Amino acid sequence: MAKKFTAYQLKQMQVALAGARELIRNDKEEFICCALYETSCEFTGDYLRQWIMKQISPKTSYYSWLQSQLPAERTLHSREAREGRIQWINWMINELAKEERELRAKRPAKIAVNETKFVLAA
Repeated sequence: MAKKFTAYQLKQMQVALAGARELIRNDKEEFICCALYETSCEFTGDYLRQWIMKQISPKTSYYSWLQSQLPAERTLHSREAREGRIQWINWMINELAKEERELRAKRPAKIAVNETKFVLAA
């Protein structure tokens, strides 16, 4: 992930992916990118869809990418493709969470405020 994000944006992406995972798991959506249209804001969804497309390039869908990874005689069933999508989403969530943790660890500690008392001049 080359682009720099805030911890909040990384968390938004994790939430969007978790929502997409549930839509796919419950057969409400079949495709990750379509599920992201329902679970993310424009910025988050656009970035995640670009990230996905970059990972499967030159293929244009997860299914065609996955099929290209299997022996030619192997038939891919829709249930297997759904499980694979869920595993891939889990991987993406874990990658984003790792990056969020690293970002939060680099954040400087909160500055302590001097505790001085305000005294009215007589």
